[in-house]
Amino acid sequence: MSRSDSHLEESLEDYNRKVDECEEGGTNEQRLEAYVNRGCVLSMMDSFISAVTDFDEAEEIMELMESLGEPVDAGTYVKAYVSRGELRTSDGAAGMAEDYSKASGRLCEIGPKSRHFDERGIVKMCISCAEDLLDEGYPEKMGPFFEKAERMLFSRTDAWSRNRYVEALNLMGQAEHELGRNDDSVERYDRSISLCQELMGENALDDEMGLIFALVSRGDSEAQDEAFEDAVRDYEAAIAVLEVMLSFHRPDTKGLLIQIHREVSEILMRMGETDDAERHLLRALELNVGNATLNFADNDEE
Repeated sequence: MSRSDSHLEESLEDYNRKVDECEEGGTNEQRLEAYVNRGCVLSMMDSFISAVTDFDEAEEIMELMESLGEPVDAGTYVKAYVSRGELRTSDGAAGMAEDYSKASGRLCEIGPKSRHFDERGIVKMCISCAEDLLDEGYPEKMGPFFEKAERMLFSRTDAWSRNRYVEALNLMGQAEHELGRNDDSVERYDRSISLCQELMGENALDDEMGLIFALVSRGDSEAQDEAFEDAVRDYEAAIAVLEVMLSFHRPDTKGLLIQIHREVSEILMRMGETDDAERHLLRALELNVGNATLNFADNDEE
């Protein structure tokens, strides 16, 4: 057993005792905290059914407290619903979206000194929930999580916060696009790109793919609106970064690079810029030949 597993086993034993003690003579608030804490430990131990059972019990206690006029701590409330929501993906993620929506109703009440959360923990939770909702097809439910993260990140100047703001802006830009709000989507990407450029100038950008995503996504929106010159400018900016990344032995960028070169070539052909279109197409073919050569060599080895 690893040290981490041993620590979780010890924590589980402690919370088992705590739950038993609270059931015998604890207040509703103490019972609630015990079930939420044990549910979180069980989740970390991949005991998902038992964890959900504890979060179900926590929900019942919260409903009881509210019916009795007893205050439910906002941090505990959000933690319980977000933690259960993360586990409720077996029903097409409807359960996850339902729990996240309940949690979002009290996001405005939590802060750096809330139970279960510190400042970075709130930001990471909001970004994670927003990403889950987007991935599972609920972009319309992302707003409260983005807005909470944005309020906490907007005026921060440290690199960690600005990198997280890039993540949040890119997620919200994608959500706005999926909801048909193209102007709002482009505005999110504008801000993300500006932040990425600032961070790159300081050698503090965590992941260049955040910039690539924003540039390509803004280019897609511009192409959709037939603002072809703007789209080409963004695509070529993304290509420039990807070509540098490829030169630094990032083969994972090659497929995306080929795709963008081809897309730019098609747009340039529509614009009548045949020489530039041919240049991009030839580069895509050159990269693709490299892929084919590698695949052929791999097959020979087999």
